[in-house]
Amino acid sequence: MFVKLSIIVPVYNAEKYIKKCLDSILSSSLENIELIVIDDGSEDNSFSVCQSYAQKDSRVFAMKKRNEGRSKTRNLGLEYARGEYVTFADCDDWVNTDVYKMAYENAKQYDADIVVYNAVRKYGDISKPYTNIVQEKVWNGHSDISRFVMGTPKEKDDSQNGIHSICPIWNKLYKKNFLDSNEILFLDYHIEDVLFNIYAFAYAKKITFLPIEGYCWRIREGSASNREIRYRKGFEMELWGIAMYLLECTSKYAYREDALCYRVISDVIWQCLECNILNKENNGSFIRRYFCFKEMMGKPIYKDAMEWRFSNPCSRKDVLMGKLKGMKHLPVFFITATFLRNWKCFRMKWSKNK
Repeated sequence: MFVKLSIIVPVYNAEKYIKKCLDSILSSSLENIELIVIDDGSEDNSFSVCQSYAQKDSRVFAMKKRNEGRSKTRNLGLEYARGEYVTFADCDDWVNTDVYKMAYENAKQYDADIVVYNAVRKYGDISKPYTNIVQEKVWNGHSDISRFVMGTPKEKDDSQNGIHSICPIWNKLYKKNFLDSNEILFLDYHIEDVLFNIYAFAYAKKITFLPIEGYCWRIREGSASNREIRYRKGFEMELWGIAMYLLECTSKYAYREDALCYRVISDVIWQCLECNILNKENNGSFIRRYFCFKEMMGKPIYKDAMEWRFSNPCSRKDVLMGKLKGMKHLPVFFITATFLRNWKCFRMKWSKNK
């Protein structure tokens, strides 16, 4: 059977949510699809649920492996995928019935390497747009795509353009041959989806945008994308690897600006501070952690990224740091970041105990 679309779903401890995810995908109006479900070492009954679907529906392939993380799980799914196009879904989310059919038809119409459609965030019964694609667009050639990707957050229609649209992988269809010929895979880093898309967009010759609501991202406590930031020993080395990868990858864009590189690196620097240097599980003294922070911010690429971010703020804390001239006064930066981290932890605990 010719497979139009392969949907790859990594599963980990999602017994409560996986049925809604699988049912929504299998209800798709697009014919000739395959659903690849890979259990990444779950400790609950998730795999039993997946097996039951595979036994009832020939379109479903289910397997279980030891826990290795989402990157290796998705890469394994790409090895098994037979579809002309591939996409991804998280095991606690769901999709709308017609999105895959509309996206696939759009991909075939324009011979697109990547198709992007809208996603919404679901907080219980509350829905909030995550992307805001308001009109159909076709980006042709590396120059147009480069200008789109390298757009700064201050540009108009940022919800549709620039990094905000390329972050997730689950609101996109990718031509399988395009991924294979350019050897595009997931790296074992903290922001594996963003890096995957940056690499994919660098090589794509045509990208289309559809103004349809297609993917529903469930925000739940304990999920991989919404849990409290955990202590990650050695995150500084991971950050360095991400920075070097970005410098190499973005050099492939025809239209070279630093906005994309700096935006992603500065995002990860904030995560590094929260996951490591400022984390309560880090047993180093306050002074020792400050000098670790000072040494990290001494690297020119990190310094340039944070100076760019405070001049092009992406959040309220960036606005605050810009006003405090944080990069010129590192002790002020460090003390303020420590306060913000502790305040964030306090608010999370308080909301749980309400």
